[in-house]
Amino acid sequence: MKDTFKLLSTVLFACIVLSSCQKKPELFDDESKMNIVFFEDDSPVRGVVKYNHNQDHCGQLRIVTAIQDNENSSAELEITILTNGEIVNVVYKTSHSSNFQRYQAPNMEAGKYFDIKNFDYNQSTKNLSFDFEGTVYVDSTDTKRIRGKVNVASVKQIDCTSLIFEARSISEDFKFSSISSNSSRFVSGPVLPPPYENIKYHIRSAKGQYLSLQMANDISELVGQEINFSTEDEDYRVIYGEYYGPMLFGNDSYRSMDQYWKYYQTNGKIKVIAKRDDPKQSRGVIYQGMITMNLEYAGTPYRENIEIPFEASSTL
Repeated sequence: MKDTFKLLSTVLFACIVLSSCQKKPELFDDESKMNIVFFEDDSPVRGVVKYNHNQDHCGQLRIVTAIQDNENSSAELEITILTNGEIVNVVYKTSHSSNFQRYQAPNMEAGKYFDIKNFDYNQSTKNLSFDFEGTVYVDSTDTKRIRGKVNVASVKQIDCTSLIFEARSISEDFKFSSISSNSSRFVSGPVLPPPYENIKYHIRSAKGQYLSLQMANDISELVGQEINFSTEDEDYRVIYGEYYGPMLFGNDSYRSMDQYWKYYQTNGKIKVIAKRDDPKQSRGVIYQGMITMNLEYAGTPYRENIEIPFEASSTL
């Protein structure tokens, strides 16, 4: 009886040892450590988390997760999104042995190729979560379909010292959310004071849209005013265009594709509502306003009574 018991014990121990030897090493890290949990072409991308980055800077949320599933294979996904849930850009980098590839959403058109759902961003706690799905490209033939979820407990706040021009439409039949901005100040004439001065704010959306606000006075001089504008007015105008060309990738530039832009005639009102201090964002004084405009093309109405609230800093 004892011999039988010893034999059974020996067999059981051998089975346990064999089972443990055959078990594959665990490569997968806890998903709770990943800012972004995602799938590539319906296959889960998992591994040891190499690093996570996240920040809230000038109204844009940049979330990055990089993982490594073995010594020769790694992946990094970077998503930039506005604080209202509009996608700005998606970049996906993969490395397999010596093969490195960079995929991204088409230039300035990420909003046409990515769906964002269940977006929630708490400005006080900086907690962020949303689901996403879309396609990233090397070119029109080399693509990846990715989907997943972002969940960050506390996004890091970065001070914003950039010149600001931010616009987001509230009209139901027209969507515009600026993803990039710059400004210029043009002065003409050989004598002082110059006979003509023009301040221009330029912004683009993530859906192939362009908008420029052009004024004869700095925004700081227009508080409380309501100003009529039109395409023909040299002092106050709003330029609006939409891109209808092919997808562009990597270093391709929209600037060289003018034949694919369609510019509309505009008219309406610019109202500068107030100025306010913005110490939380370290953006100094910000001016709030509203553009209300109608769009036409070759005399045919395209959109009417579009409302676009904006924030701008002074160029002085």
